[in-house]
Amino acid sequence: RGVERVQPLLGQVERVAGIVRAGLDRGSWPTPTLRIVDLNDVAARMIQFLEPSFADAGVIARLDGAGNGARTPVLAACDASMVEQILLNLLKNAIEALASGNRITIHTGQSDREAFIDVYDDGPGLDRIAESNLFRPFSTTKGPAGTGLGLAVSLRLARTLGGDLVHLPSPRGARWRLTLPRVAA
Repeated sequence: RGVERVQPLLGQVERVAGIVRAGLDRGSWPTPTLRIVDLNDVAARMIQFLEPSFADAGVIARLDGAGNGARTPVLAACDASMVEQILLNLLKNAIEALASGNRITIHTGQSDREAFIDVYDDGPGLDRIAESNLFRPFSTTKGPAGTGLGLAVSLRLARTLGGDLVHLPSPRGARWRLTLPRVAA
């Protein structure tokens, strides 16, 4: 079971290292390899990948609508590895902000022009200072434990994919929406 988790972990680490190397060495970002991707599959993979971290933190994570059998595909033209990196950053931030017993929900959907993934939790949410510094490189609420790069990199990746990443107002917790170009089924 442990070996099954190591390979994806090494892949994630190498992906992050490649993004940072490209940004620092050449002042550029990786060129996405666009494919038609079902965002439900990407979200399910990330929940499975982070399952040990959720368990350690006592946080419950679920893909909205996962319990009712076959889900309607939510197709986007994107690079799945970049979407995974964005989700990894959002989910890691949520795990670090939540207390045992809190929940994270991932919801996928689409409109006429875009596909989206929402990540929301029932935790404490963001204070005004944190909200005012969202996406600013090197701005962190985690003290020495944080680099302040996760959201800045995630926003840049989302825009590289032709989408966006926004923080949505929420009565409780934090809510993020990643939008991507939609592909009709």
